[in-house]
Amino acid sequence: MIKVLFYTTNRAEYSKLRPILKLLQNDKEIDLILFIGGCHLIKEYGETKYEILNDNITINEEIYSHISGDDLTKTPETIGLSLLKLSPLLKKYNPDIVFVGFDRFDIFPLAISASLMNFCIVHLEGGEISGTHDDKIRHSISKLSNYHLVSTNEAKENLIKMGENENTIFITGCPRYNSLLKINELEENNVLNKYNLKKKNFIILSYHPNSMEIEKSIDEFKIVLNVLLDYNKKIIFIKPNIDYGNAKLLKELDKIENNNNFTIFNHINIDDFSILLKNTSLLIGNSSAGIREGCVFGSPVINIGTRQQYRTNSKLINVYNLNNFSKAELLNIIDYMYNRNFKPIFGFGFKDSAERIIETIKKIDYKNTNKNLNLF
Repeated sequence: MIKVLFYTTNRAEYSKLRPILKLLQNDKEIDLILFIGGCHLIKEYGETKYEILNDNITINEEIYSHISGDDLTKTPETIGLSLLKLSPLLKKYNPDIVFVGFDRFDIFPLAISASLMNFCIVHLEGGEISGTHDDKIRHSISKLSNYHLVSTNEAKENLIKMGENENTIFITGCPRYNSLLKINELEENNVLNKYNLKKKNFIILSYHPNSMEIEKSIDEFKIVLNVLLDYNKKIIFIKPNIDYGNAKLLKELDKIENNNNFTIFNHINIDDFSILLKNTSLLIGNSSAGIREGCVFGSPVINIGTRQQYRTNSKLINVYNLNNFSKAELLNIIDYMYNRNFKPIFGFGFKDSAERIIETIKKIDYKNTNKNLNLF
């Protein structure tokens, strides 16, 4: 059997790993090892390890390494502590493949440790460009990785430009699509009733701090809140990730505590969120879910600021990019986008992306951990 190690630290990337993990639980050729940490273990962020357990996925190790505090020093300190904790666990479990996903700072230590310890690293969703601090992490992980499973041909071309060998790059798509394309009407109705919502009669607000532009990010959020306070529609607000700047952003929520239109959630169940995204009149914010997943349903999205600015393209007609805007400009765009219907687009994946990823994992030469760059 091939021993494959996964590590997940927050709700967003677990939602993508989930279809893969579910399939691997019963795969006779793969011995699945799962580490969890970060938000999964923190009550204020939903303590989402229980969602993983409810999926009947075995957790091998819980890694407590997050250093709290809304200060830039806490990010590298968390990385440092993670390095100390992950290295001995890698030695203990001795996986054949270390599967590293995405662009999270708290995942980065796994790639560093695995690379220095000569493990074969497979990176999911490298080669993408968002336009913020995440790019540094994503590209750094790519350079440490032996194989790349990407969502688009553009991502593949970007990795080739970065010197990665074309023979190590595979277009498998975003595994999140496996779940998004299986929603049925009964599930939709049950979830909408659970949240006391009607189809196409509410707005989702999902906004995260941009760690490279904190003051600008907070100013944007203030404008968004001020507009939505007067818009008189039901608003589902999901609190931001654990990234630097979230404490400053959350202070602004005092304005909406007594507003009946706003409902604030620390976390929303993955399946519930998918259904809400499918049925929303509008998603406003800077979450990658609006870009990568909203297009599957043709849901209207207003992408705020620079956090995802380079992920959008002309094919994603459901996304309106808005940067350096006034209250009046935002209000006009909300009126324009609210409840618009767009044709679904599979911009980042396939209905069987998880299966493609597993098939690729089984074929790679994990015993060869040499890395040669094509720079000439």
